[in-house]
Amino acid sequence: MIVGRVFAWLVLALAGFALVQDAIGYFASGRFSFAPLGQFWYSLHPFSLNLVQAVVERRIHPFLWDPILISILQLPAFAAIAIVGLVFAWMFRKR
Repeated sequence: MIVGRVFAWLVLALAGFALVQDAIGYFASGRFSFAPLGQFWYSLHPFSLNLVQAVVERRIHPFLWDPILISILQLPAFAAIAIVGLVFAWMFRKR
């Protein structure tokens, strides 16, 4: 249980990091925009994103990658990561 809560906090911290990157981009350019999840993931570890794409397209089904996961990767990074973190926090909450 405690490992799940720690993981939830780490994921929420990653969402905060993505939001801080968006804020830095705003102060640098003066234009407000949220980085998509795919771009954020690629900036952190491009090899893993390419690996996930290859595995999904070749081993599971190409349809899963192109309309479904591509649309998820176009969501704002901080929001998508925060949703995952909140789900984990809810799943591993103290009862």
